[in-house]
Amino acid sequence: MRKSIYLLLFAILASILTHFIAPDPGYVLINFRGFAFESSVPSLILMMILIYVLIRGIVYLFRAPRKFGQAVSAQRQQRARRKLNRGLIEMAEGNWKKGETMLAQGAKSGDMPLLNYLNAAKAAQLQGEHERRDNWLMLAYEQEPDASTAVLLTQAELQMAHEQYEEALATLRKVEDSNPKHTHAKVMMGTIYEKLGDWDSLYELLPLLRKIKKSPAMNDITRLIASASRHQLVAAGNYGDKGAVNKTWNGLTLAARKETDLVSCYARALCDCDDHNNAEQVVKKAMGAQWSAELATLYGNIETDAPKKQLAVAESWLQSRGDDSSLLIACARLAMRSELWGKARSYLESSLSIDPKPLAYQLYGELLTQLGETDSAAAAFRQGLALMTGGVNLTPVLTGPKEEEKEN
Repeated sequence: MRKSIYLLLFAILASILTHFIAPDPGYVLINFRGFAFESSVPSLILMMILIYVLIRGIVYLFRAPRKFGQAVSAQRQQRARRKLNRGLIEMAEGNWKKGETMLAQGAKSGDMPLLNYLNAAKAAQLQGEHERRDNWLMLAYEQEPDASTAVLLTQAELQMAHEQYEEALATLRKVEDSNPKHTHAKVMMGTIYEKLGDWDSLYELLPLLRKIKKSPAMNDITRLIASASRHQLVAAGNYGDKGAVNKTWNGLTLAARKETDLVSCYARALCDCDDHNNAEQVVKKAMGAQWSAELATLYGNIETDAPKKQLAVAESWLQSRGDDSSLLIACARLAMRSELWGKARSYLESSLSIDPKPLAYQLYGELLTQLGETDSAAAAFRQGLALMTGGVNLTPVLTGPKEEEKEN
């Protein structure tokens, strides 16, 4: 468009000049160091135009090979990008072999070989071709040595996806050699230790993981810390090491100490250390902040020195959770421990009417045995067993306590 405007302006200017100089073409004399050149004005203008065109032509001829090369390269890059896009589409559609082929072809002439090779490695992985996967990753590393960390992390992720945990650890240790505090690598190592049950190695990572405050992997970091802490609590409880139990608990963040599973582990560990009174306080406090059927069940299993006080606490929860079968079972346990057989029977029968569970039938059978109702107790045990084994559940006849069994 711009060239057309220039040509139009040139034609107009030439027409105007021709109009003025046609009657008198003029005379031009150029004398330089004994060389004389004579010409009319139109001839000189025409000569200058021809010289300009000639120079432009020569310049174009000199630039032509480079422009031709650029055009060929641009066309090659365009083909490579098309193959990259096609390869990614084939992978997304599940055609991994074809996608791998397209990505490999595009890598040879494309301007993003790293992306091609990394995705080709993923395509090979999806076909179970681990050796070919590693070859693509090696080519990716050779193409972009500065991206070695990205290549190694990708390799480790692929190895983990196929449960090649030992190989993934070896790959991540290469990252660790060049970047000892690489967050993502540490999180991946922690995940592998967790899956392998290598708790000692995971414990060694905890100080570093706890220092990380902002990371896209914060959910994984929180999970790893909780998992390691949970295992530490269980292990310390099994050894009866109350000091280690409390040290692990106090090392958790306030947010972690509100997690139901960690509260449960802590309370159970305290019970294993024969500190039932503190375990009861921990569960009661947690239940006051947030309801949990799991903790309600655990509360009924804690054997403090004052079961009647525990029962009063559990019964206070019934005001808003009276239809919770887990809480009713907990109340029944505490009532049985307090030798309040009538209350225990009432709570168990309510629980069985709401949601029959093997545990409720077991406790009901034990209670009926205590009360001397052996036939009914045997029926309760059979029905609980039927539930556990997937048999037919026959709801027992719940008649309520006999007059002589009621509390005064």
